[in-house]
Amino acid sequence: MLCQCDKDIIRLQLDSQHPATATASTGKYNYNLRLPVKRNTYKKILLYIDNFQLQTDGLTNTSYVLNIVNLNEYNSYNSRTNGNNSVFVTLFSNAKASGRTSDFLLQYQGSTTPRHISAIPDNLNIEITNLLNVGTDLSGANNFWSLSLRLECFY
Repeated sequence: MLCQCDKDIIRLQLDSQHPATATASTGKYNYNLRLPVKRNTYKKILLYIDNFQLQTDGLTNTSYVLNIVNLNEYNSYNSRTNGNNSVFVTLFSNAKASGRTSDFLLQYQGSTTPRHISAIPDNLNIEITNLLNVGTDLSGANNFWSLSLRLECFY
């Protein structure tokens, strides 16, 4: 039976280990989105970050910023870019010493916080930086991330 809904729900599961292309030493990842169903007539698209996890074993950064470079939040402003907001998550580490043995995992859950976006791109360009917009080197064997996104697309 077909859904009598007024929206499509699209879930995206991305991680640092399986991008289309990546430069892990600067925290840059690209994903080709091959969605089975995507309309061109959505009236409103809400993006939810259901979960973002970042393993920071051996890293000494105090901040981590998830930028989705080609996905801007509709009607927004970011002081770093002086334009639309492409920052979707900012995490602060409570332990930054490189010799630490715990507190490696940082996590964000925003399943009730919608972000209004204007379109669904064919690919996502993700950058993990610090607050100074310097790319985070995640090329170490113990450094990786996972991102769960949900799109509610109203027609």
